[in-house]
Amino acid sequence: MNTVLNNINQSRYFNDSTANTKIEEIKKHLDSPSDADKLESMKKLIAMLSKGRDVSEAFPQVVKNVIVKNLEIKKLVYMYLVHYAESQNDSALLSINTIQKSLNDQSQVIRASALRVMSSIRVIDIIEVIILAIEKSVKDTSPFVRKAAAFAIAKVHKLDCDKQEPLVELLEVLLNDTSTMVLGAAIVAFNELCPQRFDLLHQHYRKICQLLADFDEWSQVIVLDILTKYARSQFRCPDSTMNDKNIKQFKKKSKSFYSDEEDQEDDETDNSLYKKKPLERDMFDSSEEIDMDHRLLLKSTLPLLQSRNNAVVMAVSSLYFYCAPSIEAQKVGKSLVRILRSGPEVQYITLTNISTMVTLRPSMFEPHLSEFFIHSSDPDYSIKLKLEILTRLATPENIGKILKEFKEYVKNEDKKFVAATIQAIGSCASTVPDVTESCIYGLMSLLSNQSTVVVAESVIVLKRLLQLNATNEKLEKLEKENHVKDNHSTISKHSSSNNSIKYDNIILHLSKLLDTLQVPSARASIVWVIGEYCYRVPLVAPDVFRKLVKSFSDEHESVKLETLNLGSKLYVQFTDGATTATATTDNAIPNEFKNERTKEKITLMFQYVLNLAKFDQNYDIRDNSRMLKHFYFNTENTQSINSNIKQIVINQKPIPTETSISEDRQRFTLGSLSHIVNHTALGYTALPDFPDVAPDPSVREPIQRWIPNQQSQQQQQLNNIFVDTPFYSDEEEEEEEEEYDEEEEEEEEEEYEEQNEYEDFFGEEKKKKKKNRKQQNYDEDEYNQDIDDGEYDGEGEVQDEDDFDELFGITHDDNNQTTNGISSEEMDKFDFENYINSTTTTTTKSVKKILLKPTISGGLSIDYCFIRIRDNEEYSCEPRYNIIQLNIKNQSDETFSDISIINKNLIDGADISEFVPIESIEPNQTIQKQINVLFNSTSQSCKFEISFNKGNFPVTLTPIIGELLIPIVPIYESISQWKDEFEEVGEFKQVDDQFELGDQCLDKLNNNNNEGSDENIGLMPILPIVLESINLIPIASNKSKSKIQFASKTLLKDENIYVQIQLLKQQPPNVDCIIRSNDQVVSALLLKKLKDVLQK
Repeated sequence: MNTVLNNINQSRYFNDSTANTKIEEIKKHLDSPSDADKLESMKKLIAMLSKGRDVSEAFPQVVKNVIVKNLEIKKLVYMYLVHYAESQNDSALLSINTIQKSLNDQSQVIRASALRVMSSIRVIDIIEVIILAIEKSVKDTSPFVRKAAAFAIAKVHKLDCDKQEPLVELLEVLLNDTSTMVLGAAIVAFNELCPQRFDLLHQHYRKICQLLADFDEWSQVIVLDILTKYARSQFRCPDSTMNDKNIKQFKKKSKSFYSDEEDQEDDETDNSLYKKKPLERDMFDSSEEIDMDHRLLLKSTLPLLQSRNNAVVMAVSSLYFYCAPSIEAQKVGKSLVRILRSGPEVQYITLTNISTMVTLRPSMFEPHLSEFFIHSSDPDYSIKLKLEILTRLATPENIGKILKEFKEYVKNEDKKFVAATIQAIGSCASTVPDVTESCIYGLMSLLSNQSTVVVAESVIVLKRLLQLNATNEKLEKLEKENHVKDNHSTISKHSSSNNSIKYDNIILHLSKLLDTLQVPSARASIVWVIGEYCYRVPLVAPDVFRKLVKSFSDEHESVKLETLNLGSKLYVQFTDGATTATATTDNAIPNEFKNERTKEKITLMFQYVLNLAKFDQNYDIRDNSRMLKHFYFNTENTQSINSNIKQIVINQKPIPTETSISEDRQRFTLGSLSHIVNHTALGYTALPDFPDVAPDPSVREPIQRWIPNQQSQQQQQLNNIFVDTPFYSDEEEEEEEEEYDEEEEEEEEEEYEEQNEYEDFFGEEKKKKKKNRKQQNYDEDEYNQDIDDGEYDGEGEVQDEDDFDELFGITHDDNNQTTNGISSEEMDKFDFENYINSTTTTTTKSVKKILLKPTISGGLSIDYCFIRIRDNEEYSCEPRYNIIQLNIKNQSDETFSDISIINKNLIDGADISEFVPIESIEPNQTIQKQINVLFNSTSQSCKFEISFNKGNFPVTLTPIIGELLIPIVPIYESISQWKDEFEEVGEFKQVDDQFELGDQCLDKLNNNNNEGSDENIGLMPILPIVLESINLIPIASNKSKSKIQFASKTLLKDENIYVQIQLLKQQPPNVDCIIRSNDQVVSALLLKKLKDVLQK
């Protein structure tokens, strides 16, 4: 809708005066013969519709204008129809026949637009008609129409998933196309229809890779995603580092950001390979052993890193990250950094993906460290992601540069930004132990900041760093005790540098902050630090505990819990129980600080705070206090715990680990919506793992080597139509194109220059005269592309259906009499009763079909047929119901019992009248039963289960369009009555087609040409084939029996339907079929059924 509305440059259509325009006035102008009035009215309607006003009242008048020739009016009409198709189902169906006629229009734009409208009408009843239109469009000479057919396939699949099999067949035809416009759309439809059916892509894999650069940008995004999944399922892992994150990765030397010397660097890499370490040599060698098709994929996608579309660059980066060797995956780093200069939305998506990549492969972005420095214009979300990326990129070599940048950030006025920087400093200190000491003292200097947010964040980070440093000290002490000195020089160096940290001064400074700091998380962190390292400040810790006990009732819940823990640790350290415990004396308070007065005060304060906590509103605090009371004081039932209380309270804590959301996002594929929102979005499919053994690569061998259509390219150059050349083309192909038949090209140029406007307009008539010659036709409209139409009939012949006469419903008979729809030739009444008596053809029953196979049910077979006789002693049913006769046979050696119909699964309005359950059926016995079925749809099946003593077996009854008709009673007594009713329906509701007869009909015609009876002339030999498959009654025929007129009535809507079949005298024999009815869906499906029957 936006595409057309953007072309309406006058804002007056959206002002209040236009919005208040009366619908009656618009309807009047829509019926006007002037195109200008119609266009003005349609613009007003669309403007009113876009503002939310209901303009469905004008639907009948809009539908009438589907037949206008003005392209802009048609676009607006199609837009209107799509909008109201679902809410106006019955009215929308009125336009189907006209839109079908537009599929034969000379303009490829109109044909494609008509198909888009048909596929956008989400009415399940016309899904067969839409599929018929797609079948025709996939063979259209215009790639623009074939592209629309590809998108229509995806729409139909969303409407009815049960139609997947026929849609897949149509998709296979489009995948054989050589036009990049069509092929790109076909792969998009593949992604919607059957994204796991990689067997459909095997034959086209190499063609897709070669043409990838020529696809439109948004098709490239879908194709790259599919190729990523294809590579992960069809090729082996390119190197071991893909599955082992702990192996050191190869780091490329930094280079200029805008340099483009990849080929030269590759050569240098080859020359310096012998200088690399063994691990790096193995990684490089592994990349050379990958499959040739895998290498083709990587080579074809690499140029797309220079695309202007950011989504394409992101898709290529994802493909390289998951499918390329780790040494080659580093090539995408520069391109991702380049698109960081785009808008804030693109920047956020890119940074989110880079933050995930950095957690696994930091070497990809180390040369571009400065690109992640923060600018004053960066939004908050970008700041957080950039800080995280900088901490992930921190190494001993670049940590100085990063910390220097952080030093400037902490001076910023935005306190939230400063707090995030403090967290980043703590992460860098934990990643690079060499700078832990300087980071701790730097954070200590921030404790005097006037902002409580900055001070609180500094305290929290200090707590984590102190805990990490203390853990390293313990590890060093343990190593010295065990005399383990090998391969630990780095740890010893780190530990020696951290030994100079003065815990006493830090803890004393933190304890002073408790008097002024009010942030709960920071206060809780300080209390934890004092409790954990109370042995370092034995004089300060009890006094801090005293202050906390005094303000216990007013503290935050987190501070209360840490106060209880502090009291527990002090009680264990200062009481006698602690010294007699069996635990080690590490981190214990020296005995000189222990005295009876201090012990007594700590005991009393601890008991007091336990009693206060016992009545706290928070149940966690209450439960904690009661538990501690039983551990320390009420020890009748907890003696074993009391004896080991120090091991429980004072022990070695695990090393603090820092988790980020980027690490959690690793479970989702880069570039996906699920990766951004960090939860499984609708439709997300995980990336498959590499197979241990690669599948057979021979499946990707094309049946016929794909070669670009050179002749089509030359014709397009003659027409001065721009054609995109491949992004990368080989010199050999260019030379072949230059040497291609220059004499023939000159002749075509001369012929094209001599064409005048009249010949251009009636160019289709010239094609019709030449359609039996081997040639290729080219569409000369504005969307013409490189096409190859020879694939459709296998021999290069193209059947063009866009005949100028057929566009207006005009046919030509052998006597050069041109009439509109029906010939004026004299017709005689067809003696149907005499025909039935003189032939062995049965018209009372349809062909039998299988409902349940004995191999599935264990011996019970059921076939069925439609009964066409109604309202007699043997068969009867209600209106709109089909009579179906079931033949139930026991083909086993045992007796079956209790046969019945259960668990009916029907659409709205459908119904099945069950037969009386069969008590038993003996071996080889056959029983006939009748059921009456109301399908209530021309396409939706009735599903139910056949139940008997061996189980329940699901079966399906599918409506047959030929059996959804019933004879008209009484039969016409005069021929003129049929003709009058036929003309009354009108051309507006007519469908017609002309096609060749199939081998079965040709054999019958050839076998009876030499016999002189009336039963063997004209259409009479093939009439039994028609009547066996379709419940029609012949009404009239000409003397030569080459034209027969039929009549019947639709079963579901009770509408008369009129059929005329004419045998044309030409070689090979063709027939012309015309069908008219108010039930246009049945008309279209019946025409398809006639074609299938006569073309067998």
